[in-house]
Amino acid sequence: MKIVQPGMIATDFAGRRFDFANDSRITEYQTVISKFITFSMKSEMEPSPPKLAASIIKTAVTDETDTLRYHAESDAEMLLSNRKVAS
Repeated sequence: MKIVQPGMIATDFAGRRFDFANDSRITEYQTVISKFITFSMKSEMEPSPPKLAASIIKTAVTDETDTLRYHAESDAEMLLSNRKVAS
């Protein structure tokens, strides 16, 4: 088994993924939604090219090692670090 964690990649996935209806009347969610949108916009400013993800996948499939996780870019490392400290 291999796990590829590419981070942000320059595709339209984020545009479709974040397409949601925000009901601003639900005030309890607005702080979280604002932070999420800010983070998403900041993270997508310098996404990695799709070829990088393809290269990492190829390496994972062909390197014949027992390495479990492959990270493509520093943003993937940051996302994984944040995940470890989040509940």
